Amino acid sequence: MIHMKPKYRCLFCIAGLVLSAGQTSLAAEPVRLTGIINLPKLKQAIITVNAQSVVLAEGERQGNVEMLSIDPILAAVRMRLDGTNDVEAQVNSEINLPPSTLLFENLPADELLIIYQEITKKTLLRAAATPNSSFTLHANAANASEAATVLEMAMAKNGISVIPLGENFAAVIPEGAKDKAKLPLPPAQSKDPQNAHPEMFRAGALNFKGVDVEQVALILAELKHQKVDDDNIRRAPHPVISVRSMTPLTKAEAIYAIETSFLLNGIRVVEDGSNMVRLEPSGGR
Repeated sequence: MIHMKPKYRCLFCIAGLVLSAGQTSLAAEPVRLTGIINLPKLKQAIITVNAQSVVLAEGERQGNVEMLSIDPILAAVRMRLDGTNDVEAQVNSEINLPPSTLLFENLPADELLIIYQEITKKTLLRAAATPNSSFTLHANAANASEAATVLEMAMAKNGISVIPLGENFAAVIPEGAKDKAKLPLPPAQSKDPQNAHPEMFRAGALNFKGVDVEQVALILAELKHQKVDDDNIRRAPHPVISVRSMTPLTKAEAIYAIETSFLLNGIRVVEDGSNMVRLEPSGGR
C-alpha cells in the first residue's frame, strides 16, 4: 500500500457523503425512496434524506442512516435514523407494475451513475458537462451484465454516453460528444518481473466528489513526485472533478484516472520536463 502524506491522504476521500452527527434529527425532513436494485449478489436501495442521497444494502450503515430491510416486491424499505427512529418508505409510483429488478423513480443522473459503478465495478471518469437528467425506470435484468446494458440504453436516451476504457475504466460524456472523444487507454500492466507486484491503492482510495481541480492537482503532484506550479494552477480553468475508484489501482492507473478526468473537463497536463505539474486548456472537450 502506498502511504500518502497526511495533508494529501485526506483529499482522497474529500467531499464524500457525510451525515453529520450534529444534525438535530434526520427525520426532520421526509425520507424518500428513489430506487431499488435487486440483482444476484447485489440488493441495494437509494434513499434521499435531508436532501442527501444514500445507497445502502441491508445491514449497512452510513452516517446516521442504517438500512434494516429492502422489499423489492413491495418496492419498500425500512431503515433506522439516529439509532432509534425506525422509518419506512416506498417508491411513489402512479402505475401499479409488477416487481422489477431495476426500479427508479425520478433518480438523478449522479445517483444512477453510482449504481452503474456498483453493477459494473468500473471506475467512471466524468465530464462535468454531462447532462444531469432524472430517470424513471422499471426494468428486469437477470444479471449484472444485462443490468449494465439496460442502464447504458437509458442514459443514451437522456444524452449520456458511456465509453469503455480498457477493462476497469469508462468515460461518461455528453452523447453528442462521443464521436469526437479521443481519450487515452489505461496503462498496460508491466511485464517486467521486477514490477510483477506493484504497490496498489485499495478500491475506493481515490474518491473525489465535486472537488476543485487545484486540490486534485496536489494529489497528482504527490503521485508523480513532482511539485505544483501554483501560479499556473491559479490561472488554469477550475472545473470540479468527480471520480471514485471501484477496483484496486496501481500508481500509474491512479495518475491515468486523474489526468483523463482533467482531459474530459477541458484541461491537459503539460509534460515539459520541468518536474512541475502544470495545466493548460485542452482546446475543447
